[in-house]
Amino acid sequence: MSHYIRPEKTPATPERFYSSFRRAAPALPSESLLVLVAHVCLESDDGRAIRAWNVGGAKAKPGGAYSWTFFSTSEVENGLRVRYQAPPEDRQPLITATNATYAERVTCFRAFDSLDDATSDHVALIQGRFAVAWPHVLTPDPEAYAHALKYARYFTADANQYAAVMRQKHKRFLVESRGWKADA
Repeated sequence: MSHYIRPEKTPATPERFYSSFRRAAPALPSESLLVLVAHVCLESDDGRAIRAWNVGGAKAKPGGAYSWTFFSTSEVENGLRVRYQAPPEDRQPLITATNATYAERVTCFRAFDSLDDATSDHVALIQGRFAVAWPHVLTPDPEAYAHALKYARYFTADANQYAAVMRQKHKRFLVESRGWKADA
């Protein structure tokens, strides 16, 4: 059953993401897993900015199908970066889909009890709602993956910048991951 989870920091490292994605999608080859790692690292400042194990910035509705939390975020609207402040923590458990303001809806994100729950959900989200991007995980092509996510409206940032960061992170992790343990 879905429930409110406090927006506590839950940092992870790229290596921990890799291990968790390995458990979530054991059939994927390493280079494909690294597309997913690059993606969640882009969304989370390499794992330093995670709250309530929301690794990919997936949104939720308070009281909806997924557990939820609130945290401040920026969105690009009409070409301008707009900053949205999360509601005060004492109000957060009281917000519902019917009484939420626009800013509260924008700052409401999926929340998880563990990193493994989060990466499993992220794989399911990309395979489902953002299925147009999944073939680019399999190839693996981080730039095409980023453009497919933009096409499917996963993010509001500039697609070319997002794709360039994805490419850089994927390339970096191809080298760094040689020393990673699959069970970190």
